[in-house]
Amino acid sequence: MESTQTDNIDIAPPSASGVTNLELAMGAGTLTINPGANDKLVQGSITYNVPELKPTVSTNNNTVRIEQEKSGFVAIRDKVKNDWDLQLGTAPLTLTLSIGAAKVRLELGGLALASLAVAQGASDFALTLSQPNLIELDTLSFHAGAAKSVLRGLGHLNARKLEFKGGAGVLALDFDGALRRDLAVSITASAGSVIVAVPSGVPAEASLVGVMTTVNTSGAWTHAHQRYQTPGNGPRITVDLKMSVGKLELRNL
Repeated sequence: MESTQTDNIDIAPPSASGVTNLELAMGAGTLTINPGANDKLVQGSITYNVPELKPTVSTNNNTVRIEQEKSGFVAIRDKVKNDWDLQLGTAPLTLTLSIGAAKVRLELGGLALASLAVAQGASDFALTLSQPNLIELDTLSFHAGAAKSVLRGLGHLNARKLEFKGGAGVLALDFDGALRRDLAVSITASAGSVIVAVPSGVPAEASLVGVMTTVNTSGAWTHAHQRYQTPGNGPRITVDLKMSVGKLELRNL
């Protein structure tokens, strides 16, 4: 095994105005993202001990991409180190993550996200928003393989639409946070477990199309004819579920 190397990341927004597209692509390893880059787009470090994992940074107009060209093979090696520890600034951005078999920990509260797209493999994924998103987010697109994915504080996203697709694994969605407008949520899952948790007092409705799917409800959720509701006032969450051979849990926070 080669010696450990650390590349420092320090990138300013390519333009003083408009939205920057930030793309991060990695294979097996760990990815940690937090706020705190101040006036930068992204800063932090990437530490690795395989030379082929040296990241490349490219900029094309308003798109910045950080990637590892040959990261896929690391899953079959022992004692590989591939740790991304990054902080994001508050400039408006679209964030796209392409992740392999990684441990992912994201805190994206207090940023200015215009959109968020995640494609991941067999990952252990946790996303938290502890503060409101500073701008309106059009769409969150989330595609997962056989993964454990826990997303908390989704009410803080200030989103219009959330789209989730996944295979075998666990998808847990917590909609705590300051919901500022109606939110449409689409979930397609097979051979997995889906948990939807909505704060008490937030109106929500869920419809389910599926086969061999077990549904458990708690709190104020009621159901009739494959439609489930929990009462409240203010902006509404509408969840459209398509599931097969899985388990659905509807909860109140």
